Amino acid sequence: MENNNLSVYSVILSATTKFGEGNNWTEVEKAVMKDHLEYLRNLYNEGTLLQAGRTEVLDLSTYGFLIYKAENDEKANEIAAKDPIVETGMMTAKVTPYKIAFGLN
Repeated sequence: MENNNLSVYSVILSATTKFGEGNNWTEVEKAVMKDHLEYLRNLYNEGTLLQAGRTEVLDLSTYGFLIYKAENDEKANEIAAKDPIVETGMMTAKVTPYKIAFGLN
């Protein structure tokens, strides 16, 4: 994917269920997390995802943070909605246009 003229978006992932460090997850939650990470890996490999990570706080409203490029707001929301962790309802995604001041260009 050629990303030269695409807009940048930040995504805050909020958990809808209580997550531990993985040792308390059900088999379904483990499978969804695996699918979520694979989805992000594919977005990164195609050049869409610039950065992804998990916050270090125990606040489920800001569980994860992504930065990616998309053609427009609609496409950015579509990318977030197709994430398996969002599709299953384990997390919600808040997509916001983002302006990079330094780095990750």
